Amino acid sequence: MYTVYIHKLYDHIVYIGSGSRYRYKAKTKCRSKNHLDLWNDLTFEIVAQNLSKDDSLALEEKLIEEHWDSCLLLN
Repeated sequence: MYTVYIHKLYDHIVYIGSGSRYRYKAKTKCRSKNHLDLWNDLTFEIVAQNLSKDDSLALEEKLIEEHWDSCLLLN
C-alpha cells in the first residue's frame, strides 16, 4: 500500500511525494541536497494512505500540478 504526503516549511508546501508507508519520513540520499538541507525544519503531513501504486502516483501528480505555481516545490 502507498501513501501520498507533503513536506512543509513554515506552513508552506515545499515537497509533494508518494511512496511506501514510511517514505514520507525517510531521509535518504535520493532526496535533493536542497531538500535535505531543510530536513530538520520540515513538517510532514500524510494526504492519503492505503492507495495502490498507480493511484498514489496519480494523486501525487495532480497535487504537484495544483500547487506548482503557488509553492516553491523541491520536486
